[in-house]
Amino acid sequence: MPNNIKQLLDESIPADITLSEENKQRILRKANQQLQSTIHPKKRLFRPIFSTLAIISLLIILIGPSLSNWFSTRSSFNLPLEKVTIPNGDYSSFIHSIFIKDTNELIYADKKTIYSYSLSSHSREVLIESSENIDIYTLAANKNWLIWGEKNNNIYILNRETTLQKEQKKTVLGDIQLQEDMLIYNDASGYKQLNLITMEETNLHDFTGIGRNSKAGLYDNLLVIPEQFKSNNGNTTEFYVYDLTTLKQIGKYGAPYKAAENVILMNNKIYAAFSNEDENSPILGYIDLTDGTFHKIETPPFNNYAVYKNYLALSIVDKNTDTVKLYRLENENLEELPTFNKIKERLVMPRFTDDGALIVNGESADFSMYIQDVE
Repeated sequence: MPNNIKQLLDESIPADITLSEENKQRILRKANQQLQSTIHPKKRLFRPIFSTLAIISLLIILIGPSLSNWFSTRSSFNLPLEKVTIPNGDYSSFIHSIFIKDTNELIYADKKTIYSYSLSSHSREVLIESSENIDIYTLAANKNWLIWGEKNNNIYILNRETTLQKEQKKTVLGDIQLQEDMLIYNDASGYKQLNLITMEETNLHDFTGIGRNSKAGLYDNLLVIPEQFKSNNGNTTEFYVYDLTTLKQIGKYGAPYKAAENVILMNNKIYAAFSNEDENSPILGYIDLTDGTFHKIETPPFNNYAVYKNYLALSIVDKNTDTVKLYRLENENLEELPTFNKIKERLVMPRFTDDGALIVNGESADFSMYIQDVE
């Protein structure tokens, strides 16, 4: 019987839950004690039934917490957390890398070269070799296009299907985003849209404010552009919303904050880290596009954030450092998820792709990245 109990114990525990030998022996002893106390000598016919029930009940009690944690870490998402380590790379390149879920690859620039790293084959491919250093702040990519800037402020366009390369002599000031076959970027005067197939350019928005603290937010066919303005009560931030299908402005919204950083458009809401000069740390909030109301989300102190649907990643401040934690956002309340709990290194730069993949960078010696698909 002890061998049968031990076999049942081993078969009942998921492969990646490890029990020490001491705990196994403790469970076996209790199972035997429970077995002896529940079986009447005259009812040997029912001994196998009572034995099995007693053992299963005891196993549920003793390993229940471990099983609960095991299921909770796996039931949240369809795909597990993936660790990606690219050999011989530079940390400053990885923190600006772009993940493309359609092709399961990471695009990143290192000095004068742009690479594609396949997560499927664990191989690296050179996409572009330039005579000048690549500007990692003007780098954008999807499965069809690769856009990058160089120190001369010109932007270059590569059709990844035809490998045809084009040059646009435009002074780009740092915000460059791709939406299928459209390029959205800003220069000194405002925002433009460039059709990458026809190379036809359309003016979207002319700047009228005194500055900006964030890039524009782009989601589906909507673009939101933040601008600062001076008022009698101090600086405020205005948000201009454009429909990229009609190329028309469809809304304008205001917030009584001087700074709105890391603007993200998601689910008909404009998210940002809002702050004024007299505040030590930003608050996370959003403007609902349906009625223009402002909502504050109660969070721990944070340095950076990313949001996708009802998932929120925060760089939580902890003493003299910070690290990324993932939350489920329900009715402006946060439920912490255990996604990164077992990772000991500091995590930075949370960012979601527009189809729901969260990327964070680790600061261990190998500069690994972690990808969690929340869809």
